[in-house]
Amino acid sequence: MREIISKIDSKKLAIIDKDDNFDFGLKFYGTKEDLIQVGAFRYNNGTKLRAHRHIDRERVITKTQEILIVLEGKAVVDIYDYDGSIAYTDTLSSGMFCIVYHGGVGYLVTNDNTKMLEVKLGDYCITNDSEDRELI
Repeated sequence: MREIISKIDSKKLAIIDKDDNFDFGLKFYGTKEDLIQVGAFRYNNGTKLRAHRHIDRERVITKTQEILIVLEGKAVVDIYDYDGSIAYTDTLSSGMFCIVYHGGVGYLVTNDNTKMLEVKLGDYCITNDSEDRELI
């Protein structure tokens, strides 16, 4: 696991990891203070998660945090600090993911047919994303 820390205020900008690093059981990336937590599971055959649902409760979401997951292929990801400078660059390949907490992110796909997922907190304005993001 690589944790990228801001040079400006020592906040966690991002975490980059890969599925090969999952320990057996459940591990969560992120803390209670983070707006997004990511659970990583590694279990053997027969493990069962008890059925559950989450209770409705009001939450205050002040910023959009996101996760990039590379399913297949490769992409070079840049993690940006608050001042727009690149804090870290890495190549993400199949099975790798990047959780972006603060700062900014950009990426360049470097293989044909690369498949990625991007997960972010809603509500995100897809039709007019200038309401939710600014370009660096």
